Amino acid sequence: MALTVLVVGGFFTIRWVGSVLGTQSTPIGWVDMQRALAGHPKYPSVEAALRTYAQAQLADARTRMNTMTPIQSHDLARQVNRTITAKRAQLYGGLVNDVRAALREVAARQDIGVVLQWNAVLYGGVDLTDSVIKVLASPDGGEAARSPIGIGRMWALLAFAASAPLNGGRPSVGVVDSQRVMNESVKALQYEKQLNDCETQVAAELSALQGQVSPAELNARRASYADDLSHMSFNLTTKFNSLLRQVAGQVARREGLGLIVV
Repeated sequence: MALTVLVVGGFFTIRWVGSVLGTQSTPIGWVDMQRALAGHPKYPSVEAALRTYAQAQLADARTRMNTMTPIQSHDLARQVNRTITAKRAQLYGGLVNDVRAALREVAARQDIGVVLQWNAVLYGGVDLTDSVIKVLASPDGGEAARSPIGIGRMWALLAFAASAPLNGGRPSVGVVDSQRVMNESVKALQYEKQLNDCETQVAAELSALQGQVSPAELNARRASYADDLSHMSFNLTTKFNSLLRQVAGQVARREGLGLIVV
């Protein structure tokens, strides 16, 4: 089931078109996986290892780009990104398993039946992140993945269960079609156009610099522009997500909802 999203003047409102998941007797939790990972005792050493590896890969790539064409440099940059991403998955794999095992234990203790990623929850729910970090920091926290505690507890990401309407015909949990909001919200489209315009401007400036500066300088400019665009994209996404959460909270309070997810 879903919500109807009405886009008005750059913002949006939400109204019910049907019942959705969950029951009042089934608590729903959420966890900030990134913060939980950062709370793992081994996180600093893993982060340092990844940083050292990435710096070595990037330094080698920059040296090789000095004798490459722009197209070759672009292809090499993509290859290096894939290599670093694969290394990150390898280094963080054990930590992720520990966090998930700790989460199963915490969910079992608090009788939580469903656990969502924090960014899937716009309003409500039970934050389990601090409890997970405490389990990871305990003497046997690193062994949680091999412990039988809580193994029978379902850990689910966006695990939905159909149910009848609650609270006198109103569902207690709502769902927002975030993709539709992104596609139809005037505010989201404004942000997207702002980013696209900057990307077009950067491409034009880099094209104008061809043959005017050395390959090393051109690559340095390209890397700097890429960082600027990445930060801009992050900031615009953060602003829009904050707006979405504010509106979802207003709707939840007005409709008497305990939780809104995406």
